[in-house]
Amino acid sequence: MPSPPDSPLRVALLLAGAMSLWVLAGSAVARADTEHWQIVSVTADPVIMEQLRSLPVLVEGGTATRLHLHLRAADRQLLDERNIEYQLVVADKSAARPPARLAREPGYHSAEEVTARLHELAAEHSDIARVLDLGTSWQGRPITGLLVSDQPGLREPNEPALRVLGTHHGDEWSAMEVALAVPEAILANYPNDPRLRALVDHNELWFVPVVNPDGLAAFSRRNSRGVDLNRNYSYLWQPGPYAGEQPFSEVEADAIRTLSMTRSFFHGLSLHSGASNLGWVWNHTTDPSPDSGWMQTICEDYLAATEQPEFWITNGAEWYITYGDTNDWSYGVRGGHDYTLEVSIERSPEAALIETFVDYHLQPSIDFLLAGFEQGIRGTVTSSSGRPLEARVLPSDPAWPTWTDPETGAFARPLLPGSYQVTVSAEGHQSQTLPVLVPDDDSGAVELLVELAATASLVVPEVSGLEHSAALGGEGRICADDLVAVLTNQGRILLDRPGLGGPYELDWSEAAGSDGRCVSVELDPTAITEPWLREGEWHLLAEDGSAQTLVLLPLAVLLVSTAPGYSVDSLQIQGQAAALQVDIEGKDLPVGAAIRFTGPSGQRAAPSQRLGKDSAEQISIAVDASDWSEGLWSIRVFGNGHWAALPGAIRVDPTGIAVNSEAKPPAQPIPWPDSDKGAPPAPAGELPQPDPEDAGSGCACSSAESGASASIFAMLVLALGMGYFRRAESGAGRREQA
Repeated sequence: MPSPPDSPLRVALLLAGAMSLWVLAGSAVARADTEHWQIVSVTADPVIMEQLRSLPVLVEGGTATRLHLHLRAADRQLLDERNIEYQLVVADKSAARPPARLAREPGYHSAEEVTARLHELAAEHSDIARVLDLGTSWQGRPITGLLVSDQPGLREPNEPALRVLGTHHGDEWSAMEVALAVPEAILANYPNDPRLRALVDHNELWFVPVVNPDGLAAFSRRNSRGVDLNRNYSYLWQPGPYAGEQPFSEVEADAIRTLSMTRSFFHGLSLHSGASNLGWVWNHTTDPSPDSGWMQTICEDYLAATEQPEFWITNGAEWYITYGDTNDWSYGVRGGHDYTLEVSIERSPEAALIETFVDYHLQPSIDFLLAGFEQGIRGTVTSSSGRPLEARVLPSDPAWPTWTDPETGAFARPLLPGSYQVTVSAEGHQSQTLPVLVPDDDSGAVELLVELAATASLVVPEVSGLEHSAALGGEGRICADDLVAVLTNQGRILLDRPGLGGPYELDWSEAAGSDGRCVSVELDPTAITEPWLREGEWHLLAEDGSAQTLVLLPLAVLLVSTAPGYSVDSLQIQGQAAALQVDIEGKDLPVGAAIRFTGPSGQRAAPSQRLGKDSAEQISIAVDASDWSEGLWSIRVFGNGHWAALPGAIRVDPTGIAVNSEAKPPAQPIPWPDSDKGAPPAPAGELPQPDPEDAGSGCACSSAESGASASIFAMLVLALGMGYFRRAESGAGRREQA
């Protein structure tokens, strides 16, 4: 029999529903005024900036005299408590989100559209462009890069690299459009512009228009975990409300780090919006950087070139101080000149103004890249044996080092015209100091070809077992004549990379039956102090008892990711050694992944050609293996912001070259936790929904804490109602039995 209209069940359900709606509505109304994000402006004063450092606010740009702060409305009371005067600029930041672009209509690109456009550019200009999967955001969106070079499928031995980044902050959409327009223009004008041809033919140009795709989708400055990615880099990083749990705690910032550890970017731009200026390092201190003379000069040239009204230039910290940003990390750790370009006062001006802001900055940005390439010094550094070295290039004044490319030894260093003493050094090698005259004309950068002699003649003919998990490590083997004798009496085996806090000492012991030629090395990742440093390639050093470095095997050791987001499972090879076709097979292989082979004595070889289009299951390449020495060769793959490997994948012996059927990927730990950076991204199609506060509702109604409280309250009401219903029904049953 149906329940009557006034049955206990109906009453309980109606009561629970009403109470739930009341709680949710009341919470939403209260939070609409106190928890959504706003922008206020304060006087650009160092004393005020120091007060703000401990507060949950983000400095977001502004003008030379008024800085913009991004904060929750409820936190404005913290400014009041400290008597910091402010003006409200934007009452509800989510309301400033531009509307979605209609089909075939002008407007802002989405993250997905930017990725699609980069693929289009690579297809239209396949002779000089290639797309690479550089990483994956926390919510599973790709971080896509475009490489522009005259041979984009190869690692040319004499090409340094430049870099353009956009949209570290997901609400800065005009910066994204300029960062996308620059490679479009370079590719379109390359055939007919001699300066652009030289730029592309002699360098690698890397473009990443969207570093923060989750923030872009949510129209949020921060990423999906609430972190400001441009406060998450390691150089002089400081903890803060939006700086992340540790340096490079965020996969998006770490994707830029891992790319930048495979290259040495000597010159570049990081594009932002929320102001209209161009700034140079330092950002953490008002002390001038050693290269401030050159940096200010090139920024003055930009100022003269742009027609944007009220555009200005500044040393970063003279405007306001930040810690953990891209520019300071690039210069402080890697020696690359990196600048912040703010393209518009509004972070995302109305779509009708996109073309205006692109016009203000397109040609000046291209000229800026050209200027960094055309003046100073450039060249390569190798050992006397011909192996490329990651070396330190230090001019006499400004005395700040630039590091050569870790794989090719190529470098470039912008310098003002003048006379310099340039010192080039690398571990295990004798340094050289060269006199250099940088001319005051348009003759181009001065070329230097530097060869460094080893400090000792110790030759390493055999290494093996040098690819292991960054979590587990494992055992490796190194052989050289009299190696044990060299290491006796406090000799050491070390891992090192410039800027990573090393060298780090490893345990070793004499290998059984090796007659003093070979040692077993315990590759313990925990020897590297910070977990976020471990993944990647490392130089292998040996040191005798007098602390003299005797041998350096560049990039010999690889610690692979525990969760790269893809797998390298097997190989297929065919053809002759001089044009060997290698088909790399796996799952979810990254588009455009970088491929490298390493040999039994630490040799390195790159593909000579990429064959066909990469797929998620196979990457096909050609390699010249005609001079490969006998033994086992490993393959290393870099993509999606991570390294993977198949150690000992190819066997070379007198009978020929064949796949080693016994090759297996490095052992990984039991998959808990699932990733060394937290939970893995959700599968495509199951992306977590952005916070409505960031998506444009103006209400933080899905706040985890408040949402949970409302849900729990509603459940309690429902439980009480159901309990009442059961008691009422039980009582009715007893009355019927009576």
